[in-house]
Amino acid sequence: RDMIEIAFEGESREVVNEALALLEASFSRPIPIDGETYSVDLLFGAAVNDGPPSDEIRMTEQAEHALRQATGDRRSVVCD
Repeated sequence: RDMIEIAFEGESREVVNEALALLEASFSRPIPIDGETYSVDLLFGAAVNDGPPSDEIRMTEQAEHALRQATGDRRSVVCD
């Protein structure tokens, strides 16, 4: 599988940035699985809405756009 969808709610964009940084750091080193070590390359595409609740479809589209950009740029991207 090459993509995992995660829903995350935080109080601010900074909370989302901190969560992404923690996830990236957690997988920065190879991890042992069944006696062998594997490198896991993670890229995140995220959508953030700092205002009133937004509709799910719009947020999903923004997250998908961010993921496409992250894939092209080879770095995690957060879109507003």
